[in-house]
Amino acid sequence: MRSKVIKAVEYFYMCVMMSIKFWWLIIRNFVICGIAAGIHGAMAYFASPKEEKDLHQKINSDVHFNLINVQFLSAATMLLLSLCWTAGLLLKRTSPSMVLSAAFWILAIWSVLVLTFLTILGIVTSVDKFNDDKKYYLRSVVLFIRCPQLTLTTMVLWVVTGLLIVKQPVIGVLVMPGLLMAIINNMYKKLGDHQLLPD
Repeated sequence: MRSKVIKAVEYFYMCVMMSIKFWWLIIRNFVICGIAAGIHGAMAYFASPKEEKDLHQKINSDVHFNLINVQFLSAATMLLLSLCWTAGLLLKRTSPSMVLSAAFWILAIWSVLVLTFLTILGIVTSVDKFNDDKKYYLRSVVLFIRCPQLTLTTMVLWVVTGLLIVKQPVIGVLVMPGLLMAIINNMYKKLGDHQLLPD
């Protein structure tokens, strides 16, 4: 019983540390271009072999995500999230508007889709090794379309994270990003072990 409690505490601590790393990498990469780096940095820790999991050393590693066009994807994601946040605030503070409601939901759906793709790209670049950047993108697209378990789980976790950031900011900011990366990494490994990942 005691060992289970210790493991749970260690897991929680690890998720908090990776959440901090996620936000730190976003800030370090000038916010606009940082979300892909944040996802990749946290994901790379969970994907690394057990013997290399020195938590404090890993906080300062995997700082840059040098994949072609990834800064553009990060900037597009941050723009979508900013517009979604703005539309949400306007909906809350002004009288209900059909156009504003439609804009909010369209932006929210696209934000979740792009965040999901970036998360899958983060796990692919952490686990798989290709000699061409385009192959990482291609593999991520294949998983996004042909692996609904991974895609839908990631979408749900990002929606929960967004809701918690609004309703319970401490949990949403300090726990959820790291927990999300840990869950998706474990799921990817299990799908791979059971040969359920598409070719």
